[in-house]
Amino acid sequence: MRNFRILLFQFYKPLFFWNLLFSVAGIADLWINGFGQLVGSFIVKFVGYAASVGFQYYFSPQVYYYYHNAGYRLKNLYAGAFALDFFMYLLYVFLFYIISFIGC
Repeated sequence: MRNFRILLFQFYKPLFFWNLLFSVAGIADLWINGFGQLVGSFIVKFVGYAASVGFQYYFSPQVYYYYHNAGYRLKNLYAGAFALDFFMYLLYVFLFYIISFIGC
């Protein structure tokens, strides 16, 4: 299990910038439109996931062989990376909600 966590963070490292960019876009959507657009913010985030998969598939397809030869399925790596990122995004939304509640 320890080896999977290390490989998961190595797999997530090139996707971090793109996922952070779409997280900021989702938070900006919440800031502009309010918390009534929370579903729209999640849609922006899921579009970001699709974009990061496309980015990874297009620019570094040779990476897949490394993880496949290590004995890990790419679906598990993507699921782990996106679950980690989604929980971080929920933390960002919660902190933004607290900051906006205190600021009012």
